[in-house]
Amino acid sequence: MLRRSGVVPLTIDEPTGVRRENWPVRRGVPFPPGVLSTPAHVRLVNPDGTVSPCVVEATARWPDGSVKWILIDFPVTLAPQASAVFRLEYGPGVSHEPPPPVFACTPPPRPSRCAPDRCPSP
Repeated sequence: MLRRSGVVPLTIDEPTGVRRENWPVRRGVPFPPGVLSTPAHVRLVNPDGTVSPCVVEATARWPDGSVKWILIDFPVTLAPQASAVFRLEYGPGVSHEPPPPVFACTPPPRPSRCAPDRCPSP
């Protein structure tokens, strides 16, 4: 059962002096017992106040079934040596935006095992 709402600041630093464009970031965030019932009740807010797409996964649970740890993956764009503070919000009315698909996979056509002039017609 979710018992309260809150905000966890997540500071992301670019330490190497290289511009980062949609840099993949992963952070682990702990929760006290009984606070978060499901990782679906969190969202990530960008420094500009917009909701950021993210993937959230519960990696450990307390004996009461509430979430103990989450892993959150999200893209970040930062200038060299810059920092940004994101807000991880959680609570009963909170949900996150899943990331858009990066690409679609389609299986390649099956290769023919016979010469084109000797294959039977379908």
